[in-house]
Amino acid sequence: MSPDILATAVKVASLTTDDPFSFTLDDIKLHSNIEHDASLSREDFALGDNVRFNETIFTTLANSNPGFDFYNTTSAGEVQRLRLADSEARNPTINNTQKEFTIRSAESGFYLSVMGDPLVGVAPKE
Repeated sequence: MSPDILATAVKVASLTTDDPFSFTLDDIKLHSNIEHDASLSREDFALGDNVRFNETIFTTLANSNPGFDFYNTTSAGEVQRLRLADSEARNPTINNTQKEFTIRSAESGFYLSVMGDPLVGVAPKE
């Protein structure tokens, strides 16, 4: 992951807490800062617990790209599309601006880079 992207995430997260030296998941649950609707692993703020991992939601990602043993940018885009459609169907107050799109795309890039090869955007499923 690019140091610039990580530095930006830390700066934004630091706006959610009074502690200048750290932040927690509870701090960054502040809706529409880093936390956003149509997350890959958390429920939308308006629909429930936007802090804890939600296995049902994450299954959309885990089951993506069937028939292949890897995730890639195509499967990441499909997961984003499915998650957004689910949020639009269930969340009458969904936030879906350019900012949320950018955050969702950065999240996809993050897992493809950390779990795989950041130069080609492919990550093994195992």
